[in-house]
Amino acid sequence: MSGHQYLFTIPDLIDNSTPDRTLSHILNQLLATGPAVHIATGFFNLGGYALLRDGLQRASQVRILLGKEPATTEASPDALPPLEELTEAVEADLHETMATGQRAEHDRVRDFLAFLRQSRVEVRLYPRRFFHAKAYILDGVPPFGTIAIVGSSNFTAAGLTSNTELNMAQKQAAVAREFAIWFDRFWGEAEDYKAALIELYSRATALHPPYLIYIKALYEALADRLGGDLAPTDERPSPILLADFQYDGYLTAKDILETYGGVFIADPVGYGKTYLALRLLDDYAYQLRQKALVICPAQLRDIWWKPK
Repeated sequence: MSGHQYLFTIPDLIDNSTPDRTLSHILNQLLATGPAVHIATGFFNLGGYALLRDGLQRASQVRILLGKEPATTEASPDALPPLEELTEAVEADLHETMATGQRAEHDRVRDFLAFLRQSRVEVRLYPRRFFHAKAYILDGVPPFGTIAIVGSSNFTAAGLTSNTELNMAQKQAAVAREFAIWFDRFWGEAEDYKAALIELYSRATALHPPYLIYIKALYEALADRLGGDLAPTDERPSPILLADFQYDGYLTAKDILETYGGVFIADPVGYGKTYLALRLLDDYAYQLRQKALVICPAQLRDIWWKPK
């Protein structure tokens, strides 16, 4: 009996009010024996998985049944839980995790992907109507056999630890089996979602060649300048016409000038530095009536700059 003494410390009510009453703490105790675990939840996130990771790795079987949380309090209970909405929520959680740039977070994503790929792990989505139930059912927990924890906690970091939740631990095997039968009924009506999750997490952890990353960085840096109209506008026509590549340089120079109060234009000979400078003079000296000073080689003053 001493080997299972911890089971009798599991409270009947689990509300995250103290460290020993968090759902993650209770579940990790139960998962230590390696039972089969069946989870019904409105939503999950990687933080929830991380809290139960070690226990889930020991579980003989893992079945996760997903529903969908309502977008607003006015959501109809009869509304269908569209696959697209759940996928967007999963992608948002994944993007937030990867955006931290921390190696530990990236390793967590890869670890969860490896977990999903195991044959003992199954994930389904209940599609028929709004699914709001939260239950954690464990089969093979000595000496009870089956234990069910049913209440308000989603399979998320907050639901397992910090939210004010209310869950009841049902330790009577006969009653707990009723919950297992309930789970099996909805599981049988659900659709496979494991392949979709694997595809999402595989995409996030895929390695890309340096050239593609470089092109993506260039695009993000210059996206606001792409597709610009190269012709002078009707409102502010300019006599200085630029080639496409010169116009890109002009936009870049103007952006730097506006941001930092100065700019160097240092293209090779013959690339049109003079015309870029003239276009900037047209903007600031002519259009905005700001003062301008041109300092140039003496031999270019009369034959080039004064006529221009």
